[in-house]
Amino acid sequence: MATKEHRRFLEFADAVRRKRYVGLCFGAPGVGKTESARAYTRWDQLAPRLSGTRATGTDPTDAPVGEVPAARAVLYTPKVHSTPLHLDKEISYLCDRLGWTVELMLRSCV
Repeated sequence: MATKEHRRFLEFADAVRRKRYVGLCFGAPGVGKTESARAYTRWDQLAPRLSGTRATGTDPTDAPVGEVPAARAVLYTPKVHSTPLHLDKEISYLCDRLGWTVELMLRSCV
């Protein structure tokens, strides 16, 4: 996954995170935007915990507990006809769920 586009995405994502901005990626299909974002946010391990579909540590493929709090990013793909209010609500919900999940994971380590 170490393509030129992936490295550019990582630079972009790190800058967005440092400056505390919301990042928006767009471009030609098939260059790896979604895959890079999924890898950066560790979305495959994180999403089931945020949706509440399973508890932390119940799957042998779960990432180590220390890795998920380190992600501190969410992945959101809006629908074509989303309103700004809808975007705000959904992204805020995901960010809140991430905060709660990280808190619970950190408490369970203590």
